[in-house]
Amino acid sequence: MKRRSRITCRGFLLLEIVAAIGILTLIMAGVFAGIHLNETMLQHCLEQQAAIGVLDNVVERLAAAPDAISPDACRQALEHEMQFSPLGRKRHIAYHCRADTNGNLRCAIRDRNHLLAEVRIPIHES
Repeated sequence: MKRRSRITCRGFLLLEIVAAIGILTLIMAGVFAGIHLNETMLQHCLEQQAAIGVLDNVVERLAAAPDAISPDACRQALEHEMQFSPLGRKRHIAYHCRADTNGNLRCAIRDRNHLLAEVRIPIHES
């Protein structure tokens, strides 16, 4: 049997070290990407929770109102609730209250690309 020279053995050792460093780099990049994704999803869930709370307060205010529900009253209640919400201070959050074709009011709170929460309120005459 032929013995390998020291240069060949050190070359293979160097190759193994480089491959191990490459694999470790890939694993660390995956871990950091997972942590970032987890943080992003947590932030989105917290925004959804706050949006649902705001719309819940709007529905409670409209249900307690003695007058008939109108788009203006809904918009006013939504704007008032958004002032006291942490979502109201974020520039990327948009909200609206519109009448749809079925005779309902549609209140929605949106992020840049995602719908955070939406409620449809039936309009009834008092």
